[in-house]
Amino acid sequence: MFRRPKLLITAILLLAFSIAVGDLMVNWSPQKPLRFRIIPPSSEKLEKSFSAGTAQVGGYQVDVENTTGATIHLLRAELVSPEDSDGSRVHFSIVQTMSAASEDDLVIPPHGSRRLVLEMFEATYVTGLARSEMTYTFLSRSKENYLDLLDYVSGKWPHTVSSRWYPHVDGDFVPVEVSGQ
Repeated sequence: MFRRPKLLITAILLLAFSIAVGDLMVNWSPQKPLRFRIIPPSSEKLEKSFSAGTAQVGGYQVDVENTTGATIHLLRAELVSPEDSDGSRVHFSIVQTMSAASEDDLVIPPHGSRRLVLEMFEATYVTGLARSEMTYTFLSRSKENYLDLLDYVSGKWPHTVSSRWYPHVDGDFVPVEVSGQ
């Protein structure tokens, strides 16, 4: 084979490989990928139920928006109060999917959004919504695929994959927006 075709094929393969690696680096662990907007129910739709002596408030929804070009799998999200002077926080609520049967609800596409359900633990927390923050943990699609590969390899050949090969789950705190609806 002549020298020019070899160089051309090598250059094309190197370019394709570098594009794949660059995409992986950008999408592996995006910074602050999600934004949360709380949509309060109308006053006549505000549902209150009493469970174990604590007044829970339902009917709230949360729009989760992915601001990055990476697909994000939301593992957990909790609404918390702003940090007190002693560093403590009050946990208001845990965000739940609209249909708990479908895990696809927790996958937020690039530059897309999903609507999830929010139930407040106590009615008194409603007044602090505007100052609250959302703490969440997530995996990018790239990292999730890598974890699936590691699980497959460790299932086929036990004792070949060390725990040091497993990446950390990403997480963050972000302020929430409250819709005027």
